[in-house]
Amino acid sequence: MSPKVLHLVIIFLWMGVFILISQADTANHAYQLKSVSQILSGQVGEKSDQSYVVLIGRVIRPVGDDDYIFSDGTGMIRLHSEDSRLMPGHPIMVGGRIDESSGGQVTVKVLRWRIFTGSTVGFLAR
Repeated sequence: MSPKVLHLVIIFLWMGVFILISQADTANHAYQLKSVSQILSGQVGEKSDQSYVVLIGRVIRPVGDDDYIFSDGTGMIRLHSEDSRLMPGHPIMVGGRIDESSGGQVTVKVLRWRIFTGSTVGFLAR
């Protein structure tokens, strides 16, 4: 990703961060806009496991039937999506829950996603 495109993505992220943090899913869980590196380093909050996050980046490749490797440029993380197939290569926005296994592997369970068009408005609204 070129520096100019990355700069534009960052601007759009910050524009949407206040909206996303105040939005909730159907179970009224607060989502936080985070980077992969923040999730992997535990900078999500007091209890990162089971926290709800929004990520913006790209699926790099599928891993099996329901898992995908995802990158936002700060690191890579495994996404688990039982209900829908994610498309590698396209910029996407993912809303999901962090799951940490007893072995320490961190995965984000995808609850909703869409192609990222530069706007985060309405992403978490019903």
